[in-house]
Amino acid sequence: MEGKKPKCNCTSSYTGLHCHYSVQINKRRPCLNLTCLNGGNCTSPADVPVCTCRPGFFGNRCEFHRDPCFNFDCKNGGNCSAPADAPFCKCPIGFTGNKCQIRIEPRARCPIVSPGANDVCGGVFCVLDNECKPEQKCCHSTCGGKICKNVSVG
Repeated sequence: MEGKKPKCNCTSSYTGLHCHYSVQINKRRPCLNLTCLNGGNCTSPADVPVCTCRPGFFGNRCEFHRDPCFNFDCKNGGNCSAPADAPFCKCPIGFTGNKCQIRIEPRARCPIVSPGANDVCGGVFCVLDNECKPEQKCCHSTCGGKICKNVSVG
């Protein structure tokens, strides 16, 4: 065969003039760049990565939980419920706030004065509680008007 060079017919694993270069077979891994969350599993039907979510989860990466109270942490013994699919904490007595994180101080009460009792007349006259000392409240007096009085908590 003058003027003609022999040509090798290589298998799919090799290339080159003499089939001396190994071909790295690129196995496609579509799920390599998709991380499914919350225990979801990546599958690749038709080479398109898709997360198959565990029951109760949804989203492209299983990032959402169907229970609105999931990861919504009510504090101080509060219980989460989800009216209108929005998390809401029902707080125990003595606590308030969107997650029951605020302690409610007991309300101070004016001393009960029976009609005809000898009320101490005098002291600081007031209209509002903030006009009194912290341990006092602006209370009605049998003497007429309101005066600052020491209060009981309960």
